[in-house]
Amino acid sequence: MKNLFTEYLIKNGWKEISFLTYQFPHNKSIEIFFDNSNQIELYIDKKRKSEKYIEKIEDLLSFLSDNKLI
Repeated sequence: MKNLFTEYLIKNGWKEISFLTYQFPHNKSIEIFFDNSNQIELYIDKKRKSEKYIEKIEDLLSFLSDNKLI
């Protein structure tokens, strides 16, 4: 599934490791998962650490910034 959010991640070095799951380029234990309702979840070492509903790219940037991923 490609959308504005996943395109942003790919352009910034995140690697798509499976359907709707992206891995942080600088630490492979950090992953982001999207579900079908624009819910984003952050996993570190396979444990969910944070989640947020995103509607626009600014929401994604805020989520990444809050979790120190940008």
